[in-house]
Amino acid sequence: MPRQREYTVKENLPGGWQERAVEMKDGDVTKEVTYKVPADLKSFVSIVTSASEEILQSLYDSLVTGVDSKARAAEREAAMADSTEIMVNGKKIDIYNYPLAKLVSAINGFGQVWNLTGKEMPNAFRAAYRKLVTENKAKEAGDVFGTDESGKEYRIIVPVA
Repeated sequence: MPRQREYTVKENLPGGWQERAVEMKDGDVTKEVTYKVPADLKSFVSIVTSASEEILQSLYDSLVTGVDSKARAAEREAAMADSTEIMVNGKKIDIYNYPLAKLVSAINGFGQVWNLTGKEMPNAFRAAYRKLVTENKAKEAGDVFGTDESGKEYRIIVPVA
């Protein structure tokens, strides 16, 4: 079941419609976005069963757009989880291209920050950690410094000689 987004009901409209508002962050600016939807499932069914072809086409188009957007977002999230690229001064840099000793040191440094503050290490460093261990370029050799949302434990790593 998808996570329900938080919204504010701005107005209950005739015909079972509702105007809602959500806050959207755009950099440092927060904007309010409003949209109209059926107020609840009963209203939705009533609207659909009595709708003109034009409204049904609009509802269908919205459904397809929503499903498409969710699928693309999931794929972007999966791709980001496996990416070892970071942005430095506006340039993409693949941290996996750095010398093994330096990369392991950076990963362990982020791990210690995670252990100290609870702030998880950036995705690119987690991806590099997983790749190094999977490819037997590094091995887990120390204490746990963090556990991600899936329950995976991250430990201090050392280069494999």
